[in-house]
Amino acid sequence: YGAPHWSGFKLDPHLTNEAAPDVPYPPPPTDFRPANFKDGTATIFTPKLRLASNLRDDAAVRTGWSILAQVARRINDLAQGAGVPAVFTIIPTKELVYAPRIAEEGISAPDDFRTLVSSEPQYIAELSAAIRQLPGANYVDVVAPMQEAARTRLLYLPNENGHPRASGYEV
Repeated sequence: YGAPHWSGFKLDPHLTNEAAPDVPYPPPPTDFRPANFKDGTATIFTPKLRLASNLRDDAAVRTGWSILAQVARRINDLAQGAGVPAVFTIIPTKELVYAPRIAEEGISAPDDFRTLVSSEPQYIAELSAAIRQLPGANYVDVVAPMQEAARTRLLYLPNENGHPRASGYEV
């Protein structure tokens, strides 16, 4: 909403930049949630940060996910115009990828972690459904394969960084 080149995607004229959830970035160490797995590996989660972009009752967040669907439509239109099939995926949060392993290993998960892993799949389902309706577009669901691989491998850096490492992108 604050960038002129995105002005065509202002889906809710009542929203402003200030409507976005207020969460510190980078997350402070007080928001780090470490997890030690039974195989001796460990990582740090920051669910408060990622939950901010997955809140179900926040108008700005819902609008942001709707904008993603509009951007996908635009990308698909450009790809079709160039005669190229568009392929989309949604990279899940580190928390969602490790949620089954956390549960299986009986690791205590804080409330914001549990809220995130229950709300994020709903947004992924809605956005992927919108993408699947685009003519000629392809959607590759990576959530389940990443969750399965995360049972035995670290797909994300073992620190608070939420971007997959090479092994995560490989999946």
